[in-house]
Amino acid sequence: MIKLIFRYLSNYLNIINQKRILDVDNVFKALSDPTRRKILELLTEKDMTAGEIADHFKISNPSISHHLNFF
Repeated sequence: MIKLIFRYLSNYLNIINQKRILDVDNVFKALSDPTRRKILELLTEKDMTAGEIADHFKISNPSISHHLNFF
């Protein structure tokens, strides 16, 4: 599972690096939150809409939206 998360993170870093907006501080800030780590874990399994991601959590949709702004 950890291997998949790092593969997803590596892909993410490559994408944002290509756009020349790499900000390592924001990457580690995103990873420091357990909800965001769970979102990354879910996304390693398959692509999901925001609603599908929200279904896995017992927090409000605006809170999920806040977490997704880091991705």
